[in-house]
Amino acid sequence: MPLTDDQIRLLSRATEDWTGLYEAVWELRTGQPRLADTELLRRAKNALSELVRRNLVYICRLQSRPATEEEATRYAADAGFSSESRRWQTPVETPVAPDTVDAVLQDDRSYGPEGEERGGHYCFAATANGQAAYRQLQWDSTGQKLVDPG
Repeated sequence: MPLTDDQIRLLSRATEDWTGLYEAVWELRTGQPRLADTELLRRAKNALSELVRRNLVYICRLQSRPATEEEATRYAADAGFSSESRRWQTPVETPVAPDTVDAVLQDDRSYGPEGEERGGHYCFAATANGQAAYRQLQWDSTGQKLVDPG
C-alpha cells in the first residue's frame, strides 16, 4: 500500500533527525493550514501509527544530561566554541517499548512540547527501512511534492 501524503511528510522529517511528536502536528499544518488542531492531531496519530506498524519510524523518549568533559570538548570543537563558554548537554534516546508505543501515540499529552519539565519528550525518527523507503519516493509531475510510486 502506498504511503499517504501525511505519512510522506512525517517520514521526510524523520529522515532528517529526531522529530518531536508535537512537531508532527506542525508539519501537517503546513500542508493543511485550515484544518482544526483536533483534526491535525488525529491525522498525525494515524500517520505515525501506520509508519511504526510498517517499521519505517520508531518512537523514543528524548532527554538530556550534562555532557562529560570529553563530550563537551568534542561539541565545542565541532561548533567552533570554547568548551567553557556554555553548558553542553548530551541527548539520551530511550526507545519506547513496542507494547507501549500505541498508548504513547494515542495519548494527546505525548504531543506537548514541554518535554523537559516531564522528563523528556517523545520523538520519532526513521528506521533503516524508513530511510530506504524515503529514498524511493519521487517528485510528482509538478515537482511540488513527493509521492510514493508504489
